[in-house]
Amino acid sequence: MVSKIMDKINTLLNIEKEAFVLVLRSDTEEEGIEVAKAAINGGCNIIEVTFTIDGADNVISILSKEKMDNVIIGAGTVLDAQTARIAILSGAKFIVSPSFNRETAILCNRYGVPYIPGCFTIKEIVEAREYGADMIKLFPGSAFKYSIIKDIKAPIRGIGVMVSGGVSFDNMDKWFENGCNVVSIGSALTKLENSKAIEVETRKYIEKVKDIKSR
Repeated sequence: MVSKIMDKINTLLNIEKEAFVLVLRSDTEEEGIEVAKAAINGGCNIIEVTFTIDGADNVISILSKEKMDNVIIGAGTVLDAQTARIAILSGAKFIVSPSFNRETAILCNRYGVPYIPGCFTIKEIVEAREYGADMIKLFPGSAFKYSIIKDIKAPIRGIGVMVSGGVSFDNMDKWFENGCNVVSIGSALTKLENSKAIEVETRKYIEKVKDIKSR
């Protein structure tokens, strides 16, 4: 029991330390694995494999078995507890949803796995917090001003915020300056033409995040 709690805490600490999550979407399993490995070569250590990929559980399983140092594989676009369980049994170390789901929160608590639900309102964030979420996904980020992070954290102390949707290379600094803990990026990287381009562009994002966090 204690080890599960420590695993959950360590996963969250590592996600916050890296402060950058690649949201992996692809047309096939093979493409997903290729894109993930290119991003990892570019320095990305947190990969969110979305369940929009046919065979997402296989992608999670294959990447998890690679035993890559410091790399954490999680699952995204998880809409229900059944999918969360499949992801966890496949090796996912964290679960991300586009919205909050009670049953998914309960299941993730049962397995000792961080649940990061997408939230749009303060009410949703408070409910997610009550069900054990230590970090929420502000989604879509494009619907908010950067200062929303400060507004959220003023009454809800200790909540981590990952911004998804509306995050770009040019505005990442604005999100972090206003208190966001983690940013997640998808198509800006995953839709590039080849593995080398993904690796190079990912490295640019990672270096910029490190620079911002060191200020």
